[in-house]
Formats: sequence, structure tokens, C-alpha cells
Amino acid sequence: MKKCVFILSVIFANKSFGQTIPPPMVENILYKPGGQDAPIKGTEISPFRQGFAHIYQDGKEFYIDVNGQKAFDYMLNNDEVKLGDKYDILDYQKELKETGEMPQTVILFVKDGKKGVLSPDGKEILPAKYDQIELKNLIYWKLSSDGKESMLLPGWVKLPFFDEINYLDGRYFDIKQGSKWGIYDSKKKEIVIRPTYEAFDYCGGCTRTSDYVYAKKDGKWGIVDFDGQVLVPFEYDHQHTQMRSDNWVQAFSKKNTPLIINIKSRQEFAVQEHSTIAKGLLVYMENGKFGAYDQQGKLVIPFIYDRIDIEGAGAYQNFPGNYLIATKGEFQGVIDINGAVVVPIQYDQVKVSNDYFVLKKGTKTILADAKLKELTSVEDGQITYIDGSSEGGIEPLPIFRIVKKAFFGLYFAKTGKYYEPQFYDIDVDHKAGSKIYDLIIGERQGIKTVFDLEGNVLIPGKYNNYTFLSPLGNKHVQIQKDGKIGIYNLETQQELIPTLYRDYFDFIGTDQQTLICRSGEYESARIELRMVKNGKLLTEHYYSEIATIDSTTFLLSDWKSNKYGLYNAVKKTITDLPYSFAAYIGSNQVLAVSNKDGKAKLYNFHTSKELPMQYHFSFRDEPVPYATNEPAIVNLFKNGMAVVGQNNKLGYIDESGKLIVPMTYDKATSFDSLGVALVARDIEDSFNSYSKIGFINKKGKFVIPLNDSYQDSFYDNFFVVGKILLTKYNPENRELKYGLADNAGKVFLEPIYDQISPVKDNQYLLVKKGRKYGITDANGKWVVPLSFDDIGLRVYDFYGYTSPVQFFPMPVKQGDKWKFLTEKGTMLPIEGDRLSY
Repeated sequence: MKKCVFILSVIFANKSFGQTIPPPMVENILYKPGGQDAPIKGTEISPFRQGFAHIYQDGKEFYIDVNGQKAFDYMLNNDEVKLGDKYDILDYQKELKETGEMPQTVILFVKDGKKGVLSPDGKEILPAKYDQIELKNLIYWKLSSDGKESMLLPGWVKLPFFDEINYLDGRYFDIKQGSKWGIYDSKKKEIVIRPTYEAFDYCGGCTRTSDYVYAKKDGKWGIVDFDGQVLVPFEYDHQHTQMRSDNWVQAFSKKNTPLIINIKSRQEFAVQEHSTIAKGLLVYMENGKFGAYDQQGKLVIPFIYDRIDIEGAGAYQNFPGNYLIATKGEFQGVIDINGAVVVPIQYDQVKVSNDYFVLKKGTKTILADAKLKELTSVEDGQITYIDGSSEGGIEPLPIFRIVKKAFFGLYFAKTGKYYEPQFYDIDVDHKAGSKIYDLIIGERQGIKTVFDLEGNVLIPGKYNNYTFLSPLGNKHVQIQKDGKIGIYNLETQQELIPTLYRDYFDFIGTDQQTLICRSGEYESARIELRMVKNGKLLTEHYYSEIATIDSTTFLLSDWKSNKYGLYNAVKKTITDLPYSFAAYIGSNQVLAVSNKDGKAKLYNFHTSKELPMQYHFSFRDEPVPYATNEPAIVNLFKNGMAVVGQNNKLGYIDESGKLIVPMTYDKATSFDSLGVALVARDIEDSFNSYSKIGFINKKGKFVIPLNDSYQDSFYDNFFVVGKILLTKYNPENRELKYGLADNAGKVFLEPIYDQISPVKDNQYLLVKKGRKYGITDANGKWVVPLSFDDIGLRVYDFYGYTSPVQFFPMPVKQGDKWKFLTEKGTMLPIEGDRLSY
């Protein structure tokens, strides 16, 4: 998420306040009896993250780099930003793309008492040579060193060091040398105002960038431009209120009298109750009458009005329009900022919206354009503009509400389209979900009429709601009436699909041009198919279910009337199936079907032919055996093969119905994506009950022959890193050993190991034999020899987004010491008594 910052205007006096940095969570201090808990003796090491490992040695902490050298002592804000955290790294990379802003997702670190900055991916942004680094501002970092201050700006622009420095506008900075303040120009890379002033103030929050600063000299304030020219003499007192950046100064006073000063003419005006500065003018009163001065201090509106009001539609009075509402006696009119009369002062009430005027006289209110041409009017009613802003402060839409009694009408000034007052409410939809950014909504008794910004009716007043959906584009919209949905064509102004359907539409097929339309209750669902293009109904009757076979083929089912069909989303055709039952069974070649005589078979819907064998069907995810003799039970197809069962034995058929593997096994899994399946035969003798398990390919050949395993091992996961996990079981001592092979039966690791676990995104395997550990790659090649008493890698260290560890240097244990093993097989020059994470 993008962070926001507000630049506040502050007075920079000749006193500087530093930021207090909290101490680290583990301080680098020696143990003192009675003051704290005793530090644990010895050395504790951690795995490396982004090039650094944490070391805790006899109560002191520090970090080392991948060469084993001390990198820094500790991190200050590692509770907020974590080294190696993938989310933090992503945030940091996004922040780097924000031009004009400094990244915030960074880490402060300390080395030998000095501070530096790291990125969350471990890169050094600033070396540890600063006494203080303040990061919290989006537009600069403040750096302190040896009592001096500097700033780092976006683009990694570093400013010189001064006694103090403060941000003005990104180009200019007020700087202190000794006891005096001056101005530094980062573009010219030089001091443009020598440090001769006692203090500066600046309107950093003004909408207009200022080309001058408020300056203090000999205890008094004046105005100085960035060339050092004095614009207002040093004669005033100053408070940081009513700050401005144009030719009007409203923050000065003299002899406790607040003043308004024009920089160009240097005129002084005592602040009045009714004086105001807006649209660049000083509206002022003399002898009970109002007038106004322009930016040059020239009187442009004479003192002839009883009142001058600033009115402009939108959030900010300075925008839009350059009009003022002038009052004489009981009447109002409009003048421009040069004093010219735009609307005669003869109306009871006047309102301004851009170049349109709402004028009320007696019981009649009219809307006029800039030439005072009457556009529309209403008796005993109101005309108000519609704010086109979602957040305020932008130009209003040239669209007006016509209010009469309790109803609202609409007038679109751009096109002259008028709609009589008939709505209970008028609103603007800023989030229509289409390229039509703003829509005007008229609502009455829950019915909405939708207009575009030119007054064209997009959706007539027949519907309760509307939704733009991505697959429909901008020419069609989903409509809703009395809880039912349909689709409306905005170009033809007609219903493409009637409002007959429930909840939502599904768009299917690779072209997303077929619509699943649902009606009825959930217990008695009715499904139809229609074309998105023209709304054409593709189904002659309702179905109760639809199942996806592949991206272009769908099975339609109506189990109540025993009607079934196949929909081809490319040809947009439905082929009826001549069966009393049909079901998807996991294959994109065959369906499970049965006739009225109850005989169940497999049906190839590509060739439109039944397979000869009769079956029962199981739609459970896990294959099950079948106790009876006839017929066999077919389980769900997976990867082109299905487990079949008969007489409590299991085998396999392919999608042609051919029995590839005879039904001789007690257990069998579906074929894995590797093209192999696990089969088992249960063994019982006088002493033991166990299983023999093996792996077969789709030809029924063993790639891994049957081997002894424990009774429940069949339900374990025997696939790791895209390979087969071999097992070898000794029923006498019940020991289980593991190895590794591929789907062709090539053995990479003989089954002699006690543990094989995948690590680092399935790229490597952690292997244990006896009390020794090692690591292989996914093909069983040894990366770390099987010679260590422990390896500091946990399976889940490489998963997720929170501080994943790096592979090398790797914590390994030899005897009672933890060390770091490098990729070259050497050890770093540091040892630990313990390992922490």
C-alpha cells in the first residue's frame, strides 16, 4: 500500500530537536549484577537470510556476512521490516518505482555505534557512518553525523552537511551555519541566500509553490525571495497561521494589529471581520461597502457593494470559475474578478456553477449560461448542480437537478436534454465498472434510470439494479428486476436476455460467449444455456446440473426427467445422449452411462460408441474395492486410467475399457502426473501383518517392484521432488528405510536411509541415516555429504513469505559445535554452541 505524507509548514528557529531512537531489543552491553538477567554464555548462531546471519555471543549480538566477517551489530526496526521477508521485498521494489518518493520499507542497522540502511533484500543503501538517520518522511531522509545534518532525496541525491537543514520545496532547503540561517539551492548546488537570518518560515502545505520565504532579522519578520531580494521589509511580528504563497501575506502583525500585506505594492490592510482572500483577490470593506484588490494590490472592484461572496462549485473556492456574487440592497448579481458585471444585480438569489448561473426571482428559478441565455426554469422549485467529484475539488458536471415538491428532474446543459421531476433521488455512479466512468442515476421506489453524462438514457426505468461485467464489455450490462437477473443491450436499448434468472451468470467456453442461466430454487435448480452475442436460447428444456469435462465440452444433466446432453462450446451445439443416466467420471474421453435396463457402461462421446463391458461406478475420490463377482466397479479416471475392482481385488483399465492391470491387488491409487501408480498386496502370517508395495506404469509394468512395507504405509505420500520415494520394510524389527527413484525405475538413492524430506521449494532433499545428515539435489546427487550430526534447515524454512533462509552458508553440526558450511565445502571462521532461528 502506498504511504501518504503531509508536508507541514513549520517555523525553523535556531534551536534543533533530535529524534530519540529506542534501544535495540538486545543491547550490546555487558552483564551487571542486579540490573538485568544474566546473558547466556557461549555463542548462538542462526541461518543466513539475505546474506547475513545473526550471532549472539556472551550477551552481545552482531551479524556476519557470507564470508564470516562482522557486517554490523544489530537492526533497529526489524520488528517492522524483516530482512528477507518476501512481502517487504515486494513493497520495497514497488516503492522504488514511486518517483519523487523515498522508500519506507527499509531497515536501520548499527555498526560500532554508527547507523546505516539496508534494503529488505540485504543490499546496503547507506553505509554505517551516521549518528542518526530519520526515515519516516516520504520525500527525504535526514542524516546526522558529527553534529552536522544532511538529506538524502529521491533518486539517491545527497545534500551537503550543514549545522541544520530543513526541507522547503524539494529544490530549496533552509540551512543553518553557526547561529544563522540561509537557503541552499539543490539544483544550483550552492547557497543562494547566505546564512544571515535568525529564522525562516515557509508555506509547505500551500497548493501553489512559493518563490519566497518568510525571514526573521533583528527580531522582526519580512519576506525574501530565493535570489535574496527583500520583498517585504523586516518590520513585522509573525505567527505560523494563515500562511500563503502568493502576493498576499496574512501572517504578519504590527503593534499587535493583524495585517494583510500585498508584496507587490507593500500596502498594509488591517484584518477585518469580513475581509477574505479568495481567487487571488482581497475582498475588503471601506465605509460599510465592499470592494476588492487584485494580486498587484490594485483596486479592481470599487467599494460600492453591500456584500461580496465567493461561490464556486466544488471543494475549493479558488476553483472553478472566476466569479463573485455581489449584493446591493436586497438583490444579488454576479461580477468577475476584474469587477465587470456579468449578471445584473436584480435577483433574489444567485448561485454559480462554472459558467452557469442559477438565478431566482420571486417564485421562478432559472438556469442561464454565460451569455445569460435561459436554459430551463422551474416555478416554486430549486435548481442545484450535481457534483461530479468522487472526492471533491474537481470541476462539477454541467448537469443540474430540477427540484419541485418532493421530486427531482434532470437538465443536461451540454446537450440541452431535460427530464421532468419524477425521481426520489439523483446520484452519480463513479464505479460503474466500465469505461463509462460516471453515470447519472435517477431512482424512484427502488427503480433506477441510468443516464450517461450527455443525458442519453442507457438503461430505462424498469430495473432495480445493474452491474457491468467484464465478459460483457461496455455494450451490455447485467440488469436485475424483482430479484431476477438478465442482460440489457445498451446500443439497441433492448433486453438481450430477459430477467428470468437467479443470482449470477457463468461465462463458459474459451471465448466466454456461452452463458449458464440458472432459475428455480437451489433444491430444484433449472439450467439453460444462451449465447452472449444475441441472447439465443441453446437449450430446448431445463437441465438441473452442468459439469465441465474440458474447456469446450460440458455435460448437461436433468436427473428428474432422465435427459442428458453434451454441449460443445466451440460449435455452440448440444448433442442429446440416449441414456437414462450419464455422469462425468474424470475422463475427457468417456462418460459413465446406463440404459433403462440398468446396465451401466462406458460411453466414448468422441466416437459416440458404447464400450462393451458392463460396470458399476464409484464417484468417490479414493478408489474402493468391490466384493461381488459381476460386474466390476470403475472408480474415477485420473490421468487417463481408472482403478477397477472385483472380488475385493483391484486393477486398472484405460479409457478404451481395456484391462491394463489385472485385478490382483489389495490396494491401488490413481495414476499420478508422473505416470505411475502405487499398488499393494497385504501379507499376513503367523507373526506379522504388513504390505508389499510397488509402482507400476500405464502399461502395467512394475517400475519399482513390490517390496515389504508396514501395513498403513500405503496411505503415506510416496512422491517427493518429482520422484518416487522408495521404501524397504523389515517386518521383523519394523524398520522402514527410504530411497529415491524416477518414474522409469532408475534408482538415485538406495532405500537405506531413515529420513528423506524435501527442502527449498523441492529443489533439495534433507537425508538422514542413523545419526548423520546430508543433502542431495532432486536427482539424488550429494550436495552436502552425509557426515554431519545435524543440519540447521527445517523443511518449512523455505516456504511462505516470512523471512525464508538461504541455502549456503549452511548451519551444520559437528560434535557439539555448530558451524557454517559454504557451497565450496569450506567452513566460515566462526563456531556456535547453539542454533537459533
